[in-house]
Amino acid sequence: MNELVSEKPELRNFPFGPFGLRLFKEYRVLQKAMSMSIRACQKYLGMISVKREFRSMGYGRVILDSLDKTGFEVVLDVSRRNRKALSIYAKCGFRPETELPPDYPLENSVRLKRPSLSIR
Repeated sequence: MNELVSEKPELRNFPFGPFGLRLFKEYRVLQKAMSMSIRACQKYLGMISVKREFRSMGYGRVILDSLDKTGFEVVLDVSRRNRKALSIYAKCGFRPETELPPDYPLENSVRLKRPSLSIR
């Protein structure tokens, strides 16, 4: 486990985009990620997870901030019980868009949205 931590990537010069996220995953920092297009100018981030041993080290924020380079507005759903995720999303500029219905698969959740840099 210490070997992984000693090989953590330099965040400031990290190459993001599809290749960069793949490379980030090869460093075993990014556990899961999934996104899809909703509208021409919007991406839905369906899942993102940083491995436990790499949490609270700034990697999640770097990944979320890298989405600014795409030029898309980013939308995601999160459980209100996930306080850590809500905190990082708020710090990265995500704001509540709508409450999700009680029968939504992710219980007690809210949809968050962050405009692209060109809109902000």
